[in-house]
Amino acid sequence: MNQSNTPSPNTPPAVMAKKIMFLAFPGGLEQVEVEINQLHDLLPKLTKEESGRLLFLIKVQQVTAPNSTEDQILKMILKITNKLTEEEAHEAYVSITGGGTTMTGGDGSSMENAVIINANSSGAGIAMEHAHLNRMLGRRGEDYTIEMQRPEFLPDGVYDVFTVTLLKDGMKRDCWFNINSFFGKF
Repeated sequence: MNQSNTPSPNTPPAVMAKKIMFLAFPGGLEQVEVEINQLHDLLPKLTKEESGRLLFLIKVQQVTAPNSTEDQILKMILKITNKLTEEEAHEAYVSITGGGTTMTGGDGSSMENAVIINANSSGAGIAMEHAHLNRMLGRRGEDYTIEMQRPEFLPDGVYDVFTVTLLKDGMKRDCWFNINSFFGKF
C-alpha cells in the first residue's frame, strides 16, 4: 500500500477493501462491535445482524461518497431496514454518522488556520475531513492526491495534517484539521 489513501485503478479489490474498512472503522473490530451494540440498543426492533449490516453500509457510504447529504443517507437507512420510521432512521443517522457534525475555523492552510471538526465519532470526523478536502480541492484522484496523512500532537490539541498534491500543477500543500472533538472516539 502506498501512503496515499486513494486506491489506484490497479489496486487489488482486497487491498481496496482493507483501506475502506480502515477509514470506516479506524478502531478495528472493537469499534465495529461497540457501534453495532450501540445501534442495536438504540433501535431494538433491529436485530444485531441488521444493525451490523446497516452500520457497515452507511459507514462505507461515508468513506466512498463523503459528500452524501443527510437526506440521501436517511433514504438509504429507510430502504436498507425497511422497518424503521423516519424518526428512527434519523436516530440511526445520528448514531452512525455523528450527525450534527460541523466544521468551523480557518481554511486549513496552517495550524493557526486549521479547520475545526466538531464530531462525536471518528467515523463522522474522518468523513468530514475528506468532504472538506473534496470541496476545497476538487475530486480526489482527478484534481488532487493525498500523499500522506499524519497526526500532530501539540500543546493545544490533536491535529490531522494531510499533505496533498494538486494534479494540475504538481504543487504540494498541507491541509490542517483540529480533531480534538473526535480523536480516539469510536
